[in-house]
Amino acid sequence: MFTPKLIHHVNVQISNRERTQDWYTKVLGAEFLDRGPALNRRQLQLRLGTSEIHFTVRPQPTTIPSSHFALEVDDWNGMLARLSEL
Repeated sequence: MFTPKLIHHVNVQISNRERTQDWYTKVLGAEFLDRGPALNRRQLQLRLGTSEIHFTVRPQPTTIPSSHFALEVDDWNGMLARLSEL
């Protein structure tokens, strides 16, 4: 039987690449994945732990009424404190 091990990545539509990269790298500590000029032009790809988030720039991103993804953190209170500093 086929059993997935993990979610490798999700893809999220965004309107501002620089703002998105800045927030995910500075606030969450995501790592930018340099996949070469051709792919880097089409997508922003970041790693969080063992998973990836891929972002595609759209002038008007599609709005889905109920979408989310969950992050697991080691220190919930520390993360809340960090977010309140911003």
